[in-house]
Amino acid sequence: RKRIFAVARSGARFYLVSNLRGHLDDTALEAAATAPILSDRHLGLSTVAGMPNTAIYGMSGNQLTYTEDLARRCLRIRLAYFGETIENREFRHPDLYGHVLRHRGRYLGALQALVENWKAMGCPDGPQAKASFTRWAAVVGGIL
Repeated sequence: RKRIFAVARSGARFYLVSNLRGHLDDTALEAAATAPILSDRHLGLSTVAGMPNTAIYGMSGNQLTYTEDLARRCLRIRLAYFGETIENREFRHPDLYGHVLRHRGRYLGALQALVENWKAMGCPDGPQAKASFTRWAAVVGGIL
């Protein structure tokens, strides 16, 4: 809870935690996943503050399990590699971060074209609903 509030206070856009293990059962994270404002007590003080919750929370783990509440509030991505030797993988852009930075304008222009096309079509909703993120799913699904 305190880490999540610290992220909100800092204005950070991302909060990433890697290599989680076991079962994730965190009511503060469940609340933060959908709350527009986070409120908590400042460390060392008796005052409570509310901060906009604008961060994207990301977690990774192998065979990680989590509560049903958290499952409804997140988008899961499963990454798998079925090649024989993982160390022998070759990537088209080995420095993906650097590649995206060098071509930032091109990627942002492509995203803008998608949004402009969606607007020209009357902003239709996407085909798949998500129980906890209905408006987000409708907009992003419509754009894509």
